[in-house]
Amino acid sequence: MTLIREIEHGEDGLEGIVRFSLFNTDIPALLENEDMVHAERCAAHLNEMSTDIVAELCRASIRYCNAFQDATGTPMQSFTPAPAVLECIQPTLLIIPAPAHDVPIVHLELECDWEAEHGMAWVIRGDHVVYVGPFNGEDPWTTGDDHDAWNFARGQSGPV
Repeated sequence: MTLIREIEHGEDGLEGIVRFSLFNTDIPALLENEDMVHAERCAAHLNEMSTDIVAELCRASIRYCNAFQDATGTPMQSFTPAPAVLECIQPTLLIIPAPAHDVPIVHLELECDWEAEHGMAWVIRGDHVVYVGPFNGEDPWTTGDDHDAWNFARGQSGPV
């Protein structure tokens, strides 16, 4: 069964639709090349995130939210339990990079209630959350290797 549906050539490459079970929604997918085996593996990985990965994404998203609130002089928010932060997040795009290593990548662009201009990105490399912070078109193969002060998943670098 194909996880990426309605695939067609668009302005930026292959585009399709993928189901994102965590949010119970379909989102657009952008494929940076035509390696469908890799693309399907990444789409599957999107929906096979462990509860530990989801928990880390939630904690890192809360850290990002509160750092942004602090930087803008807005009162910090409390999310109890941590997955409550997901109510403030809307996934908008799964970016599937060209394969560089034998590791699935989940690179998501998301909207978030606290940062309308840059939104948020989540990058999961294999089973490691390597980036949570503002969306800036990160390279998912190297993101997390730098020491970006706005990366709220720091210390979580994964295999490459």
